[in-house]
Amino acid sequence: MPSDPRGTVPLPLMAVPIDSKRTPASLLVANEELATVREAMRELNRMVEALERGELDKVVLTQRNQIRAVLVSLERYVELVRLTDANAA
Repeated sequence: MPSDPRGTVPLPLMAVPIDSKRTPASLLVANEELATVREAMRELNRMVEALERGELDKVVLTQRNQIRAVLVSLERYVELVRLTDANAA
């Protein structure tokens, strides 16, 4: 599997069911971007700081081997909202 520029090896694509009416989405996750919900409860401050510094693009939170949430910086969230609004217009 190819490495990204930071030297991490991405995990294989994981199917993420969005809802029962749509097909599952896919998400490419690097090892450093993956955390359990329990880890996030203990390390949230560190994760948020890493997102703000640009060290991580996202943090994918899992629980019982299922993706439960994705944490992104405020800056990235605003970008995503703008893209969504632009595509909706």
